[in-house]
Amino acid sequence: MKEQMKELQKIKGIGEVLSRRLVESSYDTIGKVAGAEKKGLERIAGMNHKSTDYRNPSQEDDGGS
Repeated sequence: MKEQMKELQKIKGIGEVLSRRLVESSYDTIGKVAGAEKKGLERIAGMNHKSTDYRNPSQEDDGGS
């Protein structure tokens, strides 16, 4: 579990507590988090729209289009 948590902490905004919750919810790799649906991630305590926005940024936030 510690290795998976350490790997997930490489993602900006994910610390020790949130990485533990992700691993406990079977999101134990960066690939699983990246491929997860936003609804599934938002069910995890501590995940919010800011935490899930890195996966699929909106086109409005592209810096000038």
